[in-house]
Amino acid sequence: MSFPDGDRLFRSTAYYYRFFRKPYPDEIFDLLRARFDLNGNGKLLDVGCGTGQLTIPSSSDFELTLGLDVSDEMIDEARLAAAESGVESARFYVRGTETISPSDGPVLSALFGSSLHWMDIPSVLSEVFNITESGGGIVVIGMRSIWGGDSEWEQAVTDVVRQFLGKDRRAGSGSYSESTIGFEVAISNAGYANVEPGEIVCDFTVDIPWIKGHLYSTSYCNRELLGDQVQSFETKLNNTLLRLDVSGHFGWQPNVSYIFGDA
Repeated sequence: MSFPDGDRLFRSTAYYYRFFRKPYPDEIFDLLRARFDLNGNGKLLDVGCGTGQLTIPSSSDFELTLGLDVSDEMIDEARLAAAESGVESARFYVRGTETISPSDGPVLSALFGSSLHWMDIPSVLSEVFNITESGGGIVVIGMRSIWGGDSEWEQAVTDVVRQFLGKDRRAGSGSYSESTIGFEVAISNAGYANVEPGEIVCDFTVDIPWIKGHLYSTSYCNRELLGDQVQSFETKLNNTLLRLDVSGHFGWQPNVSYIFGDA
């Protein structure tokens, strides 16, 4: 994977990523099973697997699930999560996309969960397409962040983050920028057919401790970025959110987007 700071981008975030990212909805796994007629055979390749939020729940649908991530902290948490879940068919490796090779294939399904935007998109999609077996395919999944959300509390959180870390959305020591090529076009260009986007509505209730933990799981507002401002940041965030709702509980609808493509 190639992005600013490499494995430093999410340093200090792995614990928070594991415990303060909402799970992907069951519906996405149902869609994956139906799309590729999964029956417990074949291999899943999860590229940029983080702490295994998709790798582990998918494990029962494949003979083997393989998760790759450049962060050794993320992989450590993924291995712990798999062990605690009793999942023995998942393998996790500290590897970047430049290491993907024919020896990783054939894979029945290639999966990117909130990760593709950090990568050299045409290059990695081409490499993955070359090891995806006929009848299988790709799925790119993303869950929206708090940053840029349109609810009152999400906008308030974003304002507090900006006060401490600047107006631009951070990405480690740099700034986040959207890809100049759309995922659907890139997936088609890589050779996948029947490219189909969709969206799943999710509805959660979150509280202030969860919001803080979630922010610490991100590339734009983690504890390493905040440094010695952590306590001041938390005080400001608490006060801001409690002024909006004294209960400290808020509704969150971070819809999950997905794109499927057939090999």
